[in-house]
Amino acid sequence: MLRHLSIRNYALIAHIETDFTPGLTALTGETGSGKSIILGALGLILGERADTGVLRNQEEKCIIEAIFKADLSMAAFFEEHDLDFDEQTVLRREITPKGKSRAFINDTPVTLAQMRSLGSILVDIHSQQEQSRFREMSFRFSILDRFAQQEEAALAFYAAFQSLKEAQKTLDLLTEREAQSKADLDYFQFQFQELDDAQLDDLPVEELEDQLSILENAESIQHGLQQVQNLLTEQDEPIVAQLKHGLQFLSGLKDKHHGIATLYERLQSAMIELDDISSEAGLESDKTQMDPELLQQTQERLDAFYRLQNKHRCNDLSDLIELRDQLSEKINDVSSLADNIAEQEKVILEQQTRLSKMAADLHTKRSKAAKGLEKKIQEHLAHLGMPNAVLRFEFNAIEGFNRHGNSEVQLMLMANKGGDFKPLDKVASGGETSRVTLALKAALAEQQLIRTIIFDEIDTGVSGEMALRMAEIMKQMSTKLQLINITHLPQVAAQADQQFKVYKTSDKNATFTHIEKLGEAERITELAEMLSGKDFGKEALANAKALLTKS
Repeated sequence: MLRHLSIRNYALIAHIETDFTPGLTALTGETGSGKSIILGALGLILGERADTGVLRNQEEKCIIEAIFKADLSMAAFFEEHDLDFDEQTVLRREITPKGKSRAFINDTPVTLAQMRSLGSILVDIHSQQEQSRFREMSFRFSILDRFAQQEEAALAFYAAFQSLKEAQKTLDLLTEREAQSKADLDYFQFQFQELDDAQLDDLPVEELEDQLSILENAESIQHGLQQVQNLLTEQDEPIVAQLKHGLQFLSGLKDKHHGIATLYERLQSAMIELDDISSEAGLESDKTQMDPELLQQTQERLDAFYRLQNKHRCNDLSDLIELRDQLSEKINDVSSLADNIAEQEKVILEQQTRLSKMAADLHTKRSKAAKGLEKKIQEHLAHLGMPNAVLRFEFNAIEGFNRHGNSEVQLMLMANKGGDFKPLDKVASGGETSRVTLALKAALAEQQLIRTIIFDEIDTGVSGEMALRMAEIMKQMSTKLQLINITHLPQVAAQADQQFKVYKTSDKNATFTHIEKLGEAERITELAEMLSGKDFGKEALANAKALLTKS
């Protein structure tokens, strides 16, 4: 229940404060006096968005504060959002000149979404704009879910529905990826096979390059080695033999001269080394043979490597091996995608089965609730001068699911006996829509599903006897909830437990909106003015007193 409202620096309001009581409250005043401004300020407390355009004084911040009486049924919200629960709950919004908006619940900073969530629990604001919401599917389902007390189940279904959409999105991506991969598979396999056939893991590139060089130059290498061998050991007077003669010359002198001994040892070492070189040259010469077949094999293997290296623009063997392994992974991925798709299809099937059960449960409870709600609405419509009117919730099954279940719902109205059911938003007049809306809200109020409701000129389009009947229903509703009604009808305002007048004043520089609680005499004057205008007479005063007395 709304207990107190404070508005500072908002639109035409400099600063107003007012207290509210249980029961029925009427807000009256001339058109343009600022009633909608007060409602707009209250909307900010309930989580609506705002900008600096709401600031009366652009150099000061706007502060709107409302105090509500909370009950223990709301404790779960406070616990879920880690907020301190207090029976006296304070909601505050601040909008700075720079456009920064801050929201507080019991002096704890909260997000706008959190404030909006709590606001939807505390207050139900009904405006003429909301009447157009009858054409919204979500609004129709929300009515049924509230009456059936299935709001949590509906939220759970929506969460599961979103999960199904995400799972389907994943499946679509996998399927798209598989289609693309299959298109590329032949190309990947060809490239992989080409690299795999090259036996890259066992390819000794440097050894092959050395071997190729030897095979290509075998004749000249063999000739050169033989020449070295001949020079050292094979010709008539080979170098090694000459060195032996030298050793013999020095052999007898090495003991007589220390320097000769050193020369002897060096000459001996040179002879041994040259003899060994001759032997190695001979061996290498014997090994170096012309082998056209091996040359061709080596050339082909290296040519294949060089071609792959150039084709794939790889720097070395390791890059080619890495590329081959990547292609192998891509090929394996195509195979694994089929498994992933099958697994994802299984997940979707399980989710669809779960959603089908949840949707069936919701539909059963909604259908049952619809019958009860239709009966209560019909009773109220009869009291509001539509005795033959019937409002029906018509369900239509759909293929698959939507965010509400596996059906759609339409509000159908048969205004007169023997007529046809037609969509409410297409056949009802403004007055009929107002009466249907009031009947609907009254039915919800009987189950105490609303704590505070604010009607913004719900009585538009009705007058006379119908206005009195609407006032009676509002009065009855106010015994079970707090009802604040913005109205232009004196018959409705007279039924209120308290009445506020919203009015404007002006000075040389500005216009201001004010709100004033009316005493009994002031209420009579206000009602008389609502009946006959500012120049009302004694008869209007008498009618106003009569209206107030009857209430």
